[in-house]
Amino acid sequence: MLGLPKVNWRRASEVFPEEEGYTLFKNNSPASISFHDVKQGALATYWVLSTISALAEYPERIYNMFDQKTLNKAGIYTIRMYAMGVPVSVLVDDYIPETLSDDSDENNFVKVTPDKELWPVLLEKAFAKLYGNYLSINKGWPTDAALGMIGSDGRTINHSSMTVEALWDYLKENDGKKALIQCFCMIARYGLTRSQSYTVLGVVELSNGVKLVKVRNPFAIDNYTGPWNDSDPLWTDLFKSEAGMESANDGTFFVPIYDYKRGFFMSMSNPDTSNWHHSYFLSLDNKELGEEGA
Repeated sequence: MLGLPKVNWRRASEVFPEEEGYTLFKNNSPASISFHDVKQGALATYWVLSTISALAEYPERIYNMFDQKTLNKAGIYTIRMYAMGVPVSVLVDDYIPETLSDDSDENNFVKVTPDKELWPVLLEKAFAKLYGNYLSINKGWPTDAALGMIGSDGRTINHSSMTVEALWDYLKENDGKKALIQCFCMIARYGLTRSQSYTVLGVVELSNGVKLVKVRNPFAIDNYTGPWNDSDPLWTDLFKSEAGMESANDGTFFVPIYDYKRGFFMSMSNPDTSNWHHSYFLSLDNKELGEEGA
């Protein structure tokens, strides 16, 4: 199957038992949720996981998708998503694919978080069910993943059709509105991975006037080698403090807006729906709204 290792299906409660400290959410709280928790596995679910990383920038967005906040013995969970713009509850069990190996129980797909939280595993599985199965989410478009997870339609802009100033304004405006922002790389430039989406986590203008875009790789590894990469001597203590930059191989890096425009082919955004009223979404058989809501 797609050159992946042979897998077996086992319950998460067997592979990641509560007795060893595994939880759905640490301390039953969104406080520990982070975009750093998302790490891609063997399947090409970059478009799904870059979306989840964008969601995790504000932890409550992930936490509120789950009707259950703790692991349960039945291994049954309902996760709130959207199908064709209609809110749906996706029901999943806790059977997950496992590598058949004598020395590894590692999940083939998205990884369990460093804090031993299972929410990324179940969230990816729920989205796979929404689309049909895991193979159905092998490659796709980021705005479609966001549409399925938060119900808002996306906008995609081609960098070649915009000036640097207009692109910066677009990113800054959407970041200020807590939109899910992602970008797509078409050419392997600056060490970036071709034909892969990345998460845009924000923008920052340094005191010297340099405008930087904060980007994250869903594989959680640093492969950017362009200007202002983690090892660039341009980073002084002052600039690190201004940008909130930490030198770590965690997949997060900063790109100057000029190089962002060249290194990535396009950007896309989906409005945040956290505070949207339910009437903003399509409804099935909704008698309260009359024929317009049907």
